[in-house]
Amino acid sequence: MKINISMFNKNLIIPVLFIFMLTGSLNAQKPIKAWGYNAYGQIGNKTKSDKYTTAAVLGIGNAVAISAGGEHSLALLSDSTIRAWGYNGDGQLGNGTTIDSDTPVVVYGIKNVIAISARGEHSLALLSDGTVKTWGNNEYGQLGDGTNISRDTPVTVFGINNAVKISAGWEYGMALLSDSTIKVWGYNNSGQLGNGTKIDSDTPIVVYGINNAIEISAGVLHGLALLSDSTIRAWGFNKYGQLGNGTTIDSDTPVIVSGINNAAGISTAGSHNLAILSDGTVKAWGYNDFGQLGDGTFISRNIPVLVSGINNATMVSTSAMFSIALLSNGVINSWGQGEMGRLGDGGDSSANAPVQVKGITDAVKISAGDYHSLALATTPGIEDRKTNTQNISISGTIFNDKIRLLVSGEGKITYMVYDICGRVVLTGKESLIKGKLEINTPNIKQGIYFLVVKTAAQRSCFKMIKLIK
Repeated sequence: MKINISMFNKNLIIPVLFIFMLTGSLNAQKPIKAWGYNAYGQIGNKTKSDKYTTAAVLGIGNAVAISAGGEHSLALLSDSTIRAWGYNGDGQLGNGTTIDSDTPVVVYGIKNVIAISARGEHSLALLSDGTVKTWGNNEYGQLGDGTNISRDTPVTVFGINNAVKISAGWEYGMALLSDSTIKVWGYNNSGQLGNGTKIDSDTPIVVYGINNAIEISAGVLHGLALLSDSTIRAWGFNKYGQLGNGTTIDSDTPVIVSGINNAAGISTAGSHNLAILSDGTVKAWGYNDFGQLGDGTFISRNIPVLVSGINNATMVSTSAMFSIALLSNGVINSWGQGEMGRLGDGGDSSANAPVQVKGITDAVKISAGDYHSLALATTPGIEDRKTNTQNISISGTIFNDKIRLLVSGEGKITYMVYDICGRVVLTGKESLIKGKLEINTPNIKQGIYFLVVKTAAQRSCFKMIKLIK
C-alpha cells in the first residue's frame, strides 16, 4: 500500500497503525483471532456460539488492522478494502443490507482505506486522501453527514479532508486532523463533544482548546486525547471519575488527567480508561465494578492507578466492562468482566488483575469490542519472499543499550527505531559483513519500541522490542 506521508503532522511522523503497511515486511498470512460473545456472528467463524478461548475468523489472511464494535467487527485488508461481520441491524456492516453475517462480507464502495474504527452500532473509515467515511446507526448524527438517517453503505463525513486518525465512540465520532486539532460529531448529552455545550451535532465541530494532539480515543460518553507533551486530556461524563482529574464532575471542555506526564498510548470505550506509559507499564482510571482497572480491587478511581503486573505493554484496548493489553512478547492479557468468554482465558469468571488470553502468543494488534475482542496474529520477523540470498533476523526482544541483529549475506541495511507513538527515535545505515551487528542506543530511554530493518534488496524484518537501562 502506498501512503502519502506528507499528509501527516510533523509530530506524528508515522503512526503505529501504519508500521505494518510501511515496512513491506509482513507478507505472510496474518490471521485474525476472536473470542467472547457471539450471538450475532461477531467472532466470524460461521457459528453463533460464544468462544471462551480464541477462534480463527474465516476467510481473512491479509489483514493489516482490526476493530471490534458493539456486536460487529471490522478488518482492513492489505488491498485497502474492508471486511465486516456480525450484527447488522443498523447497516453497520456497510454491505447494502441489514442482514447479520457470521462470516466477513465486503464493505461497499471503499478501496483506499488506511484506518478503521467501530463502536456501538456504527463504523468509521479513514481514506488516504484525509476524508472520512461512515455507516450504520445515525440517530444522533453520529455519521456526521448532516442528517439523522442511518446508512447501510458508507457516506462521507461532512467537511473533513485532512484527518490522520479516527475513533468511533458510542453514538458519536472523532477525528484527529493534520494540524493536531480534533473534530467530533454526534451525541452530546454529557459534553462528550468537548465544545463547551451539550447540544448534539450532525456535522463535525472542534474540541475546545486542543491544538497539539497526537492520539485520540472516544468512549461511551467521554473522550480522551494524548498530547505531544505526553500528557492526557479528557472531557464529558465523569460520574465514575473517568476524566481522571480527581473529581466526579462532568466537563464539556477538556481537563488534565492527573499524574501522567509520560503517556505513550491511550484507550477508552466505556466508562474507564487505559494509558500506556513510556516504560511499558499501564495506568487505569474510572469505573471498576468488574475489575476492569486491573489494580486488584473493585474500587472506581478518579485518578490513575497502576494495572497490576504489566511492564511490557505495547498496545491497550478497552471495552465497557473489561480491558486487554498486548505485551511485547506477543501475549495478550485481559481483566474485568469474564462473562461469555470476554477474557478469553477459558472461563467466565471476572478478574480484577490481568490473566492471559489462551490460544495466541504471536499477536501484533488488538481491539476490544463491547462483548468480544479481536487480535491480529503473525510472527514478527517474517522476511519478504523476494528472491534474494540475504536473510536478516532480530535476536531477542529485550535489550540493554545494544540491539543485536543476525545477518547472513553482505551489503547495506537501513534500520529505524520507533517509539510506541510512531515517532522515529533512531535511524541509520550499516555496511555488513556476514555475521552479527549491534546497534548502540545510548540516547534512547528505557521503554517499548518498534524496530524495522531493511536490506538493500528491500527484505525487511519487524519486531517489538523492550530496551532496559
